[in-house]
Amino acid sequence: MKCALITAGGCGTRLYPLSTEECPKQFVKMFKDKTLIELTYNRVNKFVKKENIFIVLPEKYKHFVKEIFPKMNEENIIIEPEQKSTAPCILYSCFYIKKIRKDATLFVFPADHYIKNNIKFVYSLNKAYRFLKKKNSLVLFGIKPTEPLERYGYLKCNDKRKITKISEFKEKPNKETAEEYFNSDNYFWSSDISAFNISYMLKLYKRHLPNEYDIIKNAVKSNNIEQEYSKCNAVSTAYAIFEKAKNINMIKCNFKWDDVGVFESLLKYTKNENVINAYEKNRVN
Repeated sequence: MKCALITAGGCGTRLYPLSTEECPKQFVKMFKDKTLIELTYNRVNKFVKKENIFIVLPEKYKHFVKEIFPKMNEENIIIEPEQKSTAPCILYSCFYIKKIRKDATLFVFPADHYIKNNIKFVYSLNKAYRFLKKKNSLVLFGIKPTEPLERYGYLKCNDKRKITKISEFKEKPNKETAEEYFNSDNYFWSSDISAFNISYMLKLYKRHLPNEYDIIKNAVKSNNIEQEYSKCNAVSTAYAIFEKAKNINMIKCNFKWDDVGVFESLLKYTKNENVINAYEKNRVN
């Protein structure tokens, strides 16, 4: 079974005052009358049925989801008890989804990225899904760099196949290293989109993040997640899993992608008046 998880808990502070802690960028209308989370959901829905699309976010942002997706089932909204970065969040979501959808193949998408060309996007998702039906693995979605940016993770692969094993994962390298990666044919940006069979991913968590695995497993079993979640360390999936796991594959994607986390990126794709006004205020301050 195909399932999707949209992570929507980020604050997007680099886009202040367009994005604030009270109303982060994924809930701001900045592409005509659409928010980033709407665009993400609509893209994903071309690949996964609505009843199998889950959104995870803190309680304080739940009202945005209820307003934007009024017909969404309550069970498809996963409340992260406390913001602890992506590793505990995705781990908890895996246990939550496994409980009601059994051993699904889960695709994880940030809510606040820009993607163009939905046909190529869905093609990559289908190719990854077919791969995972044959092989237990973790698949990351790689994008060929268009410039040597330091704010992304980089994936290294050594052959020309469409889906290939990753030989190295480097999260947010320095400027000199990013330029070296950019000038190589073997490095790709990590889009932060991932896919895996839930049972396999839980094994990776148990091996590489055993403390959080035990905390959340026991908390879900005892229905005590709100009290126990605070014991988890705040760590990203990139550092906790992607940099450590051995059997990770990457699919080379050719759709247009950007995380639009800074104004310089966002303004490439939209001339929304709210975006432009916020950019001007940001520059003045």
